[in-house]
Amino acid sequence: MEQSLYDSFYVRELKKRLERDTSISVTEFQDCKQLSSLLNSKGFDISAHTFARLFGILKIEHRPYTSTLNILCEFLGYNSYAAFCAEKSQEIEQALYAPTDAFETGDYSFIALEIAIASNDWLSTSQLLDVFDTNSLQKNEIVMLLGNAVRNHPAQQDLLKELINSANGRYLFYESYVDEDDLNGYYSKALEQYYKTASSKPGHQLFLKCFLASKSIYSDQTIDLNDFNLIELNTISKEQLHFHELSRLYEIQLLLDFKNNKIKGSLLSHLDRIIEATHFHNHHDACWILVRSIKALAFAGQLKKAMTYAPFNQLVFERFQTCTNKIESIAELIIQFVGHAYFVKNQKIEAQFPPSKISVKHDNETNARILIEAATASLYAQNSVKSILDTNIHSFAKQTGQTWVFELLD
Repeated sequence: MEQSLYDSFYVRELKKRLERDTSISVTEFQDCKQLSSLLNSKGFDISAHTFARLFGILKIEHRPYTSTLNILCEFLGYNSYAAFCAEKSQEIEQALYAPTDAFETGDYSFIALEIAIASNDWLSTSQLLDVFDTNSLQKNEIVMLLGNAVRNHPAQQDLLKELINSANGRYLFYESYVDEDDLNGYYSKALEQYYKTASSKPGHQLFLKCFLASKSIYSDQTIDLNDFNLIELNTISKEQLHFHELSRLYEIQLLLDFKNNKIKGSLLSHLDRIIEATHFHNHHDACWILVRSIKALAFAGQLKKAMTYAPFNQLVFERFQTCTNKIESIAELIIQFVGHAYFVKNQKIEAQFPPSKISVKHDNETNARILIEAATASLYAQNSVKSILDTNIHSFAKQTGQTWVFELLD
């Protein structure tokens, strides 16, 4: 969206606030004189002619000076015009048109995409997806739009096909939404049927195999261990992997060693690899690498043993301490659960703050969010509430393939 359009929005809102706070409706020059007199009496020196230009009484086309806007905002109680704009910015972010830099097709492209999908207009869907800027700050919004559209679409298979045929569709849905809930197994089937042959990149193929295999293992389903060449997994260039792909690699290596009855002998080498990998990533990414391994360790009944290894214990503790009371990812939510279940409840440390619910919507991991928040709550709930939580946590974890939480609830 052009800067001039942003300015017109902010200036319009500023004028509305001035009229509201001063009870002066500006329609003629006399109103401008009244407004100028009022502000001057409060120590804010702005002429009637300046107000006349601002409100269009004098038809002179130019952007108001920043110094003038700053004075007006200070009168309204803001530190500056920039501070006023910052407060209003969320309204622009949620505006119906959506910024033009997200789509080359221009304003209102988000809603055009949504109604095209809802109308089975696949040609327009493809056209809009192809011109979406995947580096846009609006990426997460379109990822959620596509994910929820696929989940609820009456022509789900048709939409899945359209998304696989578009490079942006593949990236935004199959690689960015990643439906961990996998309702009725639709996402797993789509990966096998559509995505498996869509990309030959090692990281993408690794994600595909790891996602399908880990889902099966966590659900106690049989998998063909011959599908995995452990030598091949160990020789993959870690530097070429996205942190999510790396996290799945470490997760599946742990799960495969568990299924092959090798986990006790290889545990320390796994832990050292995880510790080393997190050193090269920021907090958000390190949490994901750590969390997928924590889930695998807990599922294999090895998490408590892993926590006796001082470097790994310290890693978990540091990530837990870095999590604040604003939990922004499922990974942080799980780290918080582990921290309270292991460090706080075992009286290894005092709680710095009570556990928090997640502050950002993650519609692709609703099951994980419900279970982890419930499991964390069960650590502190009492009487009938605790009984309800414990009963339903047990059944829900089995139903959704998340029984790894049991090791931390014992």
